[in-house]
Amino acid sequence: IKNTEIHPEGAIFARGACDDKGQMYMHVKALEYMSKNNELPCNVKFMIEGEEEVGSEHLGWFIEKNKEKLQNDVILISDTGMIAPDVPSITTGL
Repeated sequence: IKNTEIHPEGAIFARGACDDKGQMYMHVKALEYMSKNNELPCNVKFMIEGEEEVGSEHLGWFIEKNKEKLQNDVILISDTGMIAPDVPSITTGL
């Protein structure tokens, strides 16, 4: 965490902090909070794919071999665009 002119209160500077790892960590922490407070209304599964930057060579194979384990009602993807750095954005379709 570094204080900068743009972020005088401090900001996280790390490889992937704002491209997937940060978003993934946000989901994990939200799940942790909801679990601790008995507020989790459904079953949750995480599939964290770490090969995106090199073509996701093994993703197709993994999905094919784990169809039953991966069955779900909703998928949440944390790799979409934002309107602007100061405007929270939610993409509702890809």
